[in-house]
Amino acid sequence: MDATGIHDQIDRILRSQSFASKGQLRKLLEILLQNMDSQTTLTPNRVIKELWPVETRTKRSADVATEMNRLRHALESYYNGEGKSDPITVILPNRSVPGPDGMLEKRWIVAKPREGETAGLRRASEDQRPIPQVSACRSLKLAAAIAGIGIVGYAAIRVLAVHDQPKFGRLDGSTLTIMNAEGKELGERPFLRDSRPTGTTGPPYGQKSQTY
Repeated sequence: MDATGIHDQIDRILRSQSFASKGQLRKLLEILLQNMDSQTTLTPNRVIKELWPVETRTKRSADVATEMNRLRHALESYYNGEGKSDPITVILPNRSVPGPDGMLEKRWIVAKPREGETAGLRRASEDQRPIPQVSACRSLKLAAAIAGIGIVGYAAIRVLAVHDQPKFGRLDGSTLTIMNAEGKELGERPFLRDSRPTGTTGPPYGQKSQTY
């Protein structure tokens, strides 16, 4: 992370109301801030000399660990209240517990962006990504495919319509059964027998000439 952002965040914590009455913890946080660039070489003895300059003979590493734990809880309380909207989180890693790689953490203090800030930046970046445009060639192919499907469908309807046209008739008594080219019955209608005088041409009385 940017060193300036980390320094600004720690300075914000030091000036907060949460740390106003915590002189010893403020001093410890200032020591950690001053040694941000040399954390791996910072030792408990050096912290003792800066935190308890007149008690160096009586203070031990366990005392430093106790103060670090107090500062850890104070930071947690700060971020749960006054600093809940701060963009950077300051964390004190447990240097006595091996990490996932089996190695001990050498850093005394770590600063990370808040999860909400990171997610917000990611969403903003995604929102600014250009919307993919369909190429003109692809649009033409899609239109041609749709037109082809329409033509095939229309031809199929026409073929079926032709198949249902009347082609034959079968006379059963006074009933004329109409059939298509495939022999499928399309319907029935009454048939008037011829009552015309002998030698008369044309359709029977009351019946029109029909052609199939």
